Order: sequence, then structure tokens, then C-alpha cells
Amino acid sequence: GHLYYEGEHDILYRKREMITGDGETEEVKGVPNNHVIDNQYAKLVNQKANYLVGQPFVIDCQNDTYVKLLKGIFDKQFMRTLKNTVKNSENCGIAWLYPYYADDGKLSFRLFPGYEILPFWQDSEHTVLDSAVRYYLVEGYEGSNRVIIQKVEIYDRKGVHRYTYDGGKLTPDVDNFEKSADTSQIVMVGADGKVIGYNWERIPLVPIKFNEHEIPLIKKVKSLQDGINAILSDFENNIQEDKYNTIYVLKNYDGTDLGEFRKNLAVFGAVKVRCDGDMNG
Repeated sequence: GHLYYEGEHDILYRKREMITGDGETEEVKGVPNNHVIDNQYAKLVNQKANYLVGQPFVIDCQNDTYVKLLKGIFDKQFMRTLKNTVKNSENCGIAWLYPYYADDGKLSFRLFPGYEILPFWQDSEHTVLDSAVRYYLVEGYEGSNRVIIQKVEIYDRKGVHRYTYDGGKLTPDVDNFEKSADTSQIVMVGADGKVIGYNWERIPLVPIKFNEHEIPLIKKVKSLQDGINAILSDFENNIQEDKYNTIYVLKNYDGTDLGEFRKNLAVFGAVKVRCDGDMNG
């Protein structure tokens, strides 16, 4: 779903193929092979997100002070994050909001895409989260060489445990702040300069589900989107090909392989014939 939203559709990898004489298929080169994408899926995702969370929500309460405090947390930045989370839940079936405290001490929320989180639920209804694993990629450098580093974070009630994943093995990723790979979910520095860690009572991952079955939207419309792309691509291929208005009956065809005949006709638009005495090709 995320790839289709970004325009990475299956039609981009389609090849023109033909049937050979033995009934197998092989790729045909030298013929038009357009990859046209009309991304109706992305429009559908945006339409649903705008319908659900397109307008700012209203915070109302009899306590004006409480309303003011809530508006300081659920501000326009949070609304944008919530809208992006809804879009991601449509693409992945589920997305996650991660609450944390920013450097200025403000309670903030961060989006974790659904494809980054592997949840472990306590119940079959997926309402109580026991723990979760986050897997993501970051860019780094080894000397002057750019490398991709695989990061793994395990969230449980004891905190966050950070690792790097290389060669099928997890290596503790030491945090420069706490000097440990196992850190608290909330880290603060006291007045005396000591590092103080706190943990939430529950796993700080809030699931935003597209539906109760966590099924992404792409599963319902992928075949339709692929069909639109295929129709448009085939139409452009047909326009660019040199079509003939006549079907010829060949006599004395210079060749015995039907697969060769089909290939010559598909690639070159011509076949070789011969004349043998009174038998004209």
C-alpha cells in the first residue's frame, strides 16, 4: 500500500512477452513497452483521509483552563501528524503514534509506519499490547563510504532496548546519553545533572487501525488499479506499434518453426518466404 501510494506500481516491472513454438513464454525486446500509471489509489487514500480527519477537531469543556492546556498539546502539528497516521493506516492496515517529550519538555507525538512495527498482543482482539519490535533503516558512513544501517528497537514495560542488526545477529546499540543499550522510555536530566529515567505504565505505542481486521485498503483495490495501468499501457503500446490491416496467408514459408514465425512477426513485422518454380511464396 505504501509503495502504491508513492507510485511504485507493478506495471513498472512488466515485460512484453510472446509464446514460443514449445508453448513457453519469453521476453520480447525492441517493441513498445510503456508503463503508464494513473494513480487512482493515491487519490482514494487522500479522499478517505480528508473525509475522516480533514477538518480540525474541536476541544470543548466547562473548564477553560483544561481546554487551554489540551489545545497546547493537540495543536495544528498534532492534527497534521494524526492525518498522516490515518493515511498510513489505510496503506498498511495499522499505524502507530508514539508519545514522547521533546527537548523543550512538551508532550509530542511521532508517527511510526505500520511496516516498521511488529506488535505482540496479549489478546486475540488486539487491544492490549504486550511488547513490540521496531525495525527501520538509517543512513550512515564508514569512513567515506555511505552505508545503510539496520536498527532494531524492542519496546516493553521495562523501557526501550536498542540494537543494530548485521549478519543475522543483534548487537547492542549503546546510547550516548545513558551509556547503555537499555534505556527508559522517558529520559530527563535533574537539577543535579543526574540522568533520571521514567517508563509509562503501558507500552507507549497507540495503534490507529484502518479497520478492526487491520486489512490495508490496497488489498481491496489493487486488482482494479493494476487493470487501469494495464489498459492505459496497452493502449499506448498499440498506438506506437506499426499495425497492419491485412492478414496474409503464407505459402512456401522459409522456416519450419512456428515460434520463429511468431517472433519475426511480433518483433520485425515481417517473415521470409521463398519462390520454388511455379509455387510462388
